[in-house]
Amino acid sequence: MAALDGPAWILAVLLVLDLVAMGATRGRRWYLTGGFTTFAVLSMLAWNEPGTDWFTQRFLETAIGVVVALLATLPFAEDARS
Repeated sequence: MAALDGPAWILAVLLVLDLVAMGATRGRRWYLTGGFTTFAVLSMLAWNEPGTDWFTQRFLETAIGVVVALLATLPFAEDARS
């Protein structure tokens, strides 16, 4: 979406449709919420910061978050094994 470099109203319409679809499927299709949320976040990141490698940045931030979460739960995992 950001690569098209269109007018801002296109992104606004797509985000509204994304949020409506997320709300419509939340009750029965809760597993789709992640896809709708990902579209919204990545679209806004790419639109807000054109020309940056937002995919790599987002990937690295997610990887750091996973490592922090694993390290934070490591003591609890060792206690459970005992």
